[in-house]
Amino acid sequence: MECVSLCLRDNGCCFTNYKDSTKECIVGTPNRCHESSEVAFGWQLLRRGRIYKNKVFFHVGDFDSWSNAQALCDNFGMRLATVNSSKENDFLKSLTNHPNGLWIGGSDSLSEGNWKWDKPTKAITFDDWGTSLLFLQPQGWLFENCLSFWNCDPWGSQYQWADANCGMNYPFLCER
Repeated sequence: MECVSLCLRDNGCCFTNYKDSTKECIVGTPNRCHESSEVAFGWQLLRRGRIYKNKVFFHVGDFDSWSNAQALCDNFGMRLATVNSSKENDFLKSLTNHPNGLWIGGSDSLSEGNWKWDKPTKAITFDDWGTSLLFLQPQGWLFENCLSFWNCDPWGSQYQWADANCGMNYPFLCER
């Protein structure tokens, strides 16, 4: 985590690596960067990372379904974002700028009304359910089984949680 933090602070950094055997942090500098590493999708994702405590969060602006978003996060050794406290929730809201949904990692697809984080599957102990279109969230509709940040007020300033159809295409937040 410290290696990533060092790299994120340096605009010239193009990669970071940690060697367990030597406890060494290697931070790539422009003279050690390969041209392809600067344009690779994974690297672009890393450069957009924001650190909160022991996690790095990545806002992915591409629109995709919840399961495809989870798979993309998984491809880079991450998962859709999980939220453990109101402070962490507020931090994630600060990364949110899409007017509608933004996927995070909760779902009740295994058992209707029983919301869990997907990876690893564990109970959601903090929540921030909102009201969307006068409906209290989660609505409990059978086809709305995935968790999103949703702009819940008519003035567009308050993101809260809402259940949504997992097949909808939204941007998403990954965490590592």
